[in-house]
Amino acid sequence: MPTPAPQQRKPSKRRTRYSANAVVRKEAELMNISPEFGVALFFNLMNRVVSSAMVNGECWIQGIGTFKRTEYAARRRHNPRTGQIDLIPGGEKITFHPIKPRKAKDGTPVATEPGLGARKRPQAITSSVHRLK
Repeated sequence: MPTPAPQQRKPSKRRTRYSANAVVRKEAELMNISPEFGVALFFNLMNRVVSSAMVNGECWIQGIGTFKRTEYAARRRHNPRTGQIDLIPGGEKITFHPIKPRKAKDGTPVATEPGLGARKRPQAITSSVHRLK
């Protein structure tokens, strides 16, 4: 059986992934500012948020959500192939908790942009910023 053409394949169920750099560059282009300035602004903002959350325990940004520092304990991992037991050290990580969507007085969600319907509240997102103890 021959391989189907790309147009005949079923659409992938995976979500499209974007890099932060690509998204910021595209937004900078739409706002008519230099991509380098947009990237520098974004990464400076994120560094400030992460450092504030690591120092103070959390960083709340109105309209976006809360970045919280969480600590995780050391744990042991068992490798079933070799039978070896490894110790994984404890550390800290940053988690993001988005705000709840706003609702109108009648209880229906308010769409922020025309054409957008109600969205479910996403679960907490754990970042890849880790610091070992």
